Amino acid sequence: MTREEMEKCPRYNNCEAPLCPLDLDAKQAWYADEEVCKNKEYRELPWIAAQRKLKGRKTKDLDKAYTHSDLMNIV
Repeated sequence: MTREEMEKCPRYNNCEAPLCPLDLDAKQAWYADEEVCKNKEYRELPWIAAQRKLKGRKTKDLDKAYTHSDLMNIV
């Protein structure tokens, strides 16, 4: 994905989500206390739903890094 393509996202300039559906790098990780993509176009992606599920837990393992693959296995 090119930077130009990512900039088409309406939330690009203000987004702090480390895992982006427009740029899934296998080396990127997400922690339960970090932002989740808020673009409504991608809300129903299974791995984003898994992120929201993990953020909603009362007991969070904040030290655990989740990759895209990890999140797909939670679904």
